[in-house]
Amino acid sequence: MRPRIPALAWRGVNIALTVVLAVVLIALAAIAIGGIRVLPGTSPANRANADYEAAAGAARSGMNAFLSVDYLDMDALQKRLLALSTGSFKTQYAAAQVNIKASAEAAKVVATPTIRAVGINQLAKGKATAVVAADLVRSNVSTTKVAATKQCPHAGATCLYFRFTVDLTDTPDGWKISGVEPVS
Repeated sequence: MRPRIPALAWRGVNIALTVVLAVVLIALAAIAIGGIRVLPGTSPANRANADYEAAAGAARSGMNAFLSVDYLDMDALQKRLLALSTGSFKTQYAAAQVNIKASAEAAKVVATPTIRAVGINQLAKGKATAVVAADLVRSNVSTTKVAATKQCPHAGATCLYFRFTVDLTDTPDGWKISGVEPVS
């Protein structure tokens, strides 16, 4: 024989179900009255913020790829940069990649970037302009005897500090680099 559940226990379950149903009905009424724009993450400000974050992330990863050099692994590094690029920038880099690889291998260049800051200067209609601050530690055949200093604590390397203006284009595959200019 099954034990009987007291009516008092069912009363608590009924109250909980009534509260859940009321919350669902209020949410549906809000959507019916205000439309989809009342849902979190769908306002113009939310979309603009998402575009800002996506463009800034693309600028960061693209410039990291652009500045990374390892004479022993240039094919993979160049392939990564081309995957993060579009338009005339991609075309120009692709045309120069054989010479870039040969120069890196001849001088045994290894360059490791640190992206310090990315700021989006303009963002509208699938185009963005970012300002990127990057530091670079570079070694090659001519830096082997360079001593560490306060300005560059890396023995056998030089430290460089760059600022770039980076143009970005929103493609079906996400934001990609479409231009890079150094800032002097």
